[in-house]
Amino acid sequence: MEPDILKEIDEAILAGNNALYYLERAKKVLGSASGWGVADMIGGGMFISMIKRRKMQEAREEMVRAKDALDDLVREIRDLDMYFDLDLDTDGFLEFADVFFDHFLIDWMAQSKIRHARDQVDDAIRETESVLDTLGELREEYECTE
Repeated sequence: MEPDILKEIDEAILAGNNALYYLERAKKVLGSASGWGVADMIGGGMFISMIKRRKMQEAREEMVRAKDALDDLVREIRDLDMYFDLDLDTDGFLEFADVFFDHFLIDWMAQSKIRHARDQVDDAIRETESVLDTLGELREEYECTE
């Protein structure tokens, strides 16, 4: 194996941690947007509507950052495929991210979409954590063979 393999694994882990960070931020902001959306639906007035729109814009920005971070993670995992057969469905994961984030960016105003987006962010968090677990195990195995 190449001596740079630990570097490649560490880069993938860093990318996974970045993706997880932005997914968690998106989840938090989506929760806030949802709360303001409920307040707006029960007659919150212009001030509440402005806050809700601002929170939804923040959520949109966090989702874009999360998608970029997930794209980086997929690239790093593909770099590792040169060394290992990781058996991770990066194509399916990337397709999920592309469809979800594109759909979210189009429909982000609807309250039900916020709930749906939060569910999908939770799924992406679980998937990213699973990838990080696999990368951590891979790193441990490689360190033991040195």
